[in-house]
Amino acid sequence: MRAFVYFIIPIMFILVACTNTNTPRSDYTSEYKEDEASEGTVVEGKFNLSTYRPEIDTVRTYSNAGEEIYVHKIVAANEELIQMTIYLSGAPTTQVYRWTEDEIVLIYEDSTLSNHSEDILDDVPTTSAVETVFNLKGDADWELVDTNQTLNVPYGAYRDVIVARKVTDEVEGAETIHTRYYAPGLGLVKETYEVKGDRGYSDGAELEKVE
Repeated sequence: MRAFVYFIIPIMFILVACTNTNTPRSDYTSEYKEDEASEGTVVEGKFNLSTYRPEIDTVRTYSNAGEEIYVHKIVAANEELIQMTIYLSGAPTTQVYRWTEDEIVLIYEDSTLSNHSEDILDDVPTTSAVETVFNLKGDADWELVDTNQTLNVPYGAYRDVIVARKVTDEVEGAETIHTRYYAPGLGLVKETYEVKGDRGYSDGAELEKVE
């Protein structure tokens, strides 16, 4: 499990928060089953990524088998941007995403700020791009592979989950598949990675608590 911590450091995004209404738990929550996800299909036509924003001023805990992996604190948001602080083993990193109906793009990342709780949205250049998770009108670093999954995580059960996937060569001699799952009104609810090959392995983290 600890290996997952080292995999998520260079790819942390995830992403999440704004001023739309958040649904803390689905009204069809059922008992969680590991790796339970239906095979959905990508929806053609208009698709609004802004409906996957969670609520500002929330603290979100992601875990694996009851052990905390990382925490996202949603610090600030406006119509275009989302600012969050990610705590990994207690160490904070500030990230800012350009999150609109058409795209989710990491535009700023800094672990050296003196105050990770301060709103910096007015000072961040909005045209930069560190990593593009979704772009419905152009190229992205992640592939949108599904928009219609049903998924159970410890925090609840959700429909219309969208799925992003990225394949990297960060492990020598093997492909690594990173997958992220986003639920309406919540943002990121699950993240996994799988290292292929004879000595392959997999791990992940799921949303357990929102405060």
